[in-house]
Amino acid sequence: MQRFRRVFISTLMLVPLLAACAAPGFSATASTDNLRVTLDITRLAVGMVDARVTISDHQGRPVAADAITLLPVMPTMGHLNPEIAMGAGADVVRTVALFSMTGEWTVWVRVTVAGEEAMVSFDLRVP
Repeated sequence: MQRFRRVFISTLMLVPLLAACAAPGFSATASTDNLRVTLDITRLAVGMVDARVTISDHQGRPVAADAITLLPVMPTMGHLNPEIAMGAGADVVRTVALFSMTGEWTVWVRVTVAGEEAMVSFDLRVP
């Protein structure tokens, strides 16, 4: 009975970890007049996540950005997380603390190319 209780309790402790690993990801593309911006997030979860921003022209050719930043906003709660500098290039990946809590978020992506700044937004839900 003691062994069963230990295995049962150990299994219960693993359930939240497995649920966190199974969090859904996110991928979407938004356009400006000159650019297509794709945001990929490995999993929608509080804490550290991998975020990838890909920049291209409307024909799908990579466009190297001088700077890419993310600005996560939770409009319903009035939360504005610190802006995250992703770096420069056409395909940038970083592990970042994007979301501070569950709920509805808007992630603004600011892209600077040849001195011109463009912004797109992505609405998503962190379960």
